Amino acid sequence: MHSISRMLPRKEVTTMTEENKTHSTEQDVKENQILAAIGYLGLLCFVPLLLKPDSDFAQFHGKQGLSIFIVEVIVAILAIIPILGWIISFLGFVVCALASIYGIIQAMQGNKTEVPGFSMVREKLNL
Repeated sequence: MHSISRMLPRKEVTTMTEENKTHSTEQDVKENQILAAIGYLGLLCFVPLLLKPDSDFAQFHGKQGLSIFIVEVIVAILAIIPILGWIISFLGFVVCALASIYGIIQAMQGNKTEVPGFSMVREKLNL
């Protein structure tokens, strides 16, 4: 029986391997790194969301940028409150700036890493 199987022609079956998945992801990352990084610049978070709806990488970073932008808007509204609001808004803007810098670095390195503390905003808003 073993010798018969050697004589029969083999069909080549193309399946999606981990290598193929990684390759397509690498291509997505290379094509969309800049747009993903732009997504962390305030209102520009809509650029990757609108221009690359089919890119998983750009959408991930655009949604993260949107969650940071939403927090920035909330922090700006808190700045209306005298003294305590000013302090909270200053600290909030510093945290948002650091989160944006972290997100830009991760996007430029091709990583899909959640920005610490902002993932719960994304989950609550179903982004």
